[in-house]
Amino acid sequence: MTSDTRESVLQNNQVDCVLATYSITDARKRVISFAGPYYDSQQGILVAKDNADITSLDGLAGKNVAVQSGSTGPDILAQYCPDARQQQFSTSAEAQEALSQGRVDAYVIDRTMLESTVAKQPDDFKVVGDPFGPTDQYGIGMPLGSEGVAFVNTFLRQVEDDGSWEKLWKISIGDRTNQTTAPTPPAIA
Repeated sequence: MTSDTRESVLQNNQVDCVLATYSITDARKRVISFAGPYYDSQQGILVAKDNADITSLDGLAGKNVAVQSGSTGPDILAQYCPDARQQQFSTSAEAQEALSQGRVDAYVIDRTMLESTVAKQPDDFKVVGDPFGPTDQYGIGMPLGSEGVAFVNTFLRQVEDDGSWEKLWKISIGDRTNQTTAPTPPAIA
């Protein structure tokens, strides 16, 4: 499934939940329900490892920048760097391929996702500049009005309280990105 199809598969009852880097937004909350949030992120900038021209958000002005359709990235990039020339891709893999091939100069999406990309391909990519834009809170998408939200929120609280959240963060993000201190998880709704 892509970012473009998440709401539709929930609305059509094709799936019971969507667990992904799924930002909770007011527009999305009008059509689906969210459990969580379970993680916070902001936008980041990915460039080719040998790129010395783009070092910050300002460096994106006039550049071809990949963003993922259906994500929060296109709107945030338009707000924070309106002079960037956006090219939308359906998947992160397509955006990364365009960056590898030089069809775009940078890729903007949640910094957490970009850090994962660098961990997998450290010889190809790097993250530059500071995180930017509003904090995206990740939630677990469920059909509108789902009774499962309370169940999942109880589970998320348990995972935070028993220390599992921090252990999972360390395995999935910290160890891969050489970060040693886990962030404080967001307050669950």
